[in-house]
Amino acid sequence: MGFSLSVVNSLGTSKPLLFGYGADVVYKKNSIETTFGRLKEISHDILEFYKNEVGKLGFFEQTQSSNYKWQLTSESTDEEMRMFLAVIQDVADKIIDELKL
Repeated sequence: MGFSLSVVNSLGTSKPLLFGYGADVVYKKNSIETTFGRLKEISHDILEFYKNEVGKLGFFEQTQSSNYKWQLTSESTDEEMRMFLAVIQDVADKIIDELKL
């Protein structure tokens, strides 16, 4: 089981920002992964901002597909989650402003 987090416009079109995977997804167990490749309709500047900001977070690792993955463990902290959610909020705000969603 997992989840996704997307920005959705008034027509119901969504832009997925990330996917989360639960304990039952063996190869991605308990992780959050960015979705840079699925954000083709946003500006290069916003995409680069998203990549740079997530890259600055020391608890994400770059994947072979050039996304970033955070492997959640018992050592993951609420502060890390707050830092990540702040990045996601900034990116979502920029997408909404750019696309006038």
